[in-house]
Amino acid sequence: MSDSAQMRARMMQLTLKAIDALPAAQREAIDARIPSEVRRSIEEASRLGWLDYTLQRELNTATLSVLGEESFEAFWLETSTQMAASGALAGLAQGAMRVLGVSPLALYKMFPRGWNHTSRNMGSPEVEFGDDEHSVTIRFVELPPILALSRAWAISNRASVRVMLRLTGRDGAVEMDDSRKEEGIIVFKIVWSPDA
Repeated sequence: MSDSAQMRARMMQLTLKAIDALPAAQREAIDARIPSEVRRSIEEASRLGWLDYTLQRELNTATLSVLGEESFEAFWLETSTQMAASGALAGLAQGAMRVLGVSPLALYKMFPRGWNHTSRNMGSPEVEFGDDEHSVTIRFVELPPILALSRAWAISNRASVRVMLRLTGRDGAVEMDDSRKEEGIIVFKIVWSPDA
């Protein structure tokens, strides 16, 4: 087993599907920046197989360069929502809400399990719950430099941690602190409204 950062092929395949669904001009500009061997490696992989994160980095870098930060984050919010509704992640989310209730807290409690299901050697998310039941802090630690130093990774994950709010119909905000990225630590503080 490799010790490089890896993701499930299915996550990268869903990213490609989201890129392919963009308007033609954006899709073509992104495709022009993605090496054909990267696309081929992702498309031909077994859904449950592990692929080196460098392939996802190529997708993210190309997409960010074409869309810009704001649209890239919106793209990732939508893509991450679709990922959460697919396969095993959907089962985790539905199970958490069935057992723990329809709240962001229920989903954030399952966040490390979902992370470990879809990634390996990509750091660890530590989840700390606020006293008010309307906030959570996710601290990614031991991030390899390929993630910690990547603006595209940080933006895509700022969007990804918002998915739990979207799935539960809550308004909220995410603050990102990447001041310790050189140490492999990035922190997201999420706060949401009490009612749907």
